[in-house]
Amino acid sequence: MTESAKEEISRRLIAYPKEALPYLKHGFAAAAKLSDQAKRSVLDEMIANFQRGTRRLDSDTLSEITELPRRVAEQTGAVYSLVIGLLTDVAASPDEFVEAGAGLIFFEEDRAAALAMAKAVCDARSEISRTVARTQLAGEVLPSLFTFDVAVDLRVRIENGKVVTSVPVAVLHIDTDADDHEIWLQLSKGDIDAIIKSLTKCLQDMQVAETLAPTES
Repeated sequence: MTESAKEEISRRLIAYPKEALPYLKHGFAAAAKLSDQAKRSVLDEMIANFQRGTRRLDSDTLSEITELPRRVAEQTGAVYSLVIGLLTDVAASPDEFVEAGAGLIFFEEDRAAALAMAKAVCDARSEISRTVARTQLAGEVLPSLFTFDVAVDLRVRIENGKVVTSVPVAVLHIDTDADDHEIWLQLSKGDIDAIIKSLTKCLQDMQVAETLAPTES
């Protein structure tokens, strides 16, 4: 017997680790308290992120949009990602999603907020599906960027109790979506300048390349 859309949603949700469920519930609770404009802005930013070919939304951006602490903003982003992932993979209706998820991934009092979120995702489902397909195509074969963290460190040299020289150094951490593909390194100001020039040219070349082939069927 063919599995219905609601049954597939239920099966996928039941398979989620129990340890993750409280995190998701609090994410839905936080999303429920957002203004309608903030909810729309989060979804718009996530779609724009897919269009840029990035699968992970920056926590600082989420915090700025939602005006929530970073940790809470991350929870909100996680539940939006969950709803987007499920409702672009499965042709379920918003009501079917809510019926499958009630009490499991969101508190009963957040049912209306979960329904509104599911409706917003379904309204944009075609657009999201196209952009996700492009992102998946870009991420095929090789490991893809997952996180890019950078901080500035000031190195000093002390001789005879006095600072004789100092230099700023960028400390960089790059993680990918593959296991054991992580990089830590330090960069000088000259390295950063050269990288910016290379990436600026690369971005310009990619913009030219986008004009040579269709982006959607």
